[in-house]
Amino acid sequence: MATIAPHAVTKPVPAAVEPSTAVDLTTTCPTCMIEMQPEHAHYKCGSCGYRDSSSF
Repeated sequence: MATIAPHAVTKPVPAAVEPSTAVDLTTTCPTCMIEMQPEHAHYKCGSCGYRDSSSF
């Protein structure tokens, strides 16, 4: 038998992020969402090892 929640639950709408304060996706690990460290001519995540290049 399915039940229905007695009250609707709403989430607050996040404020718009200014482009100047947005996360730089070119140096952010897509897995961990932390800043990757420069390594040679590319970047590498210190947490999971993700690299921004197809050449490993």
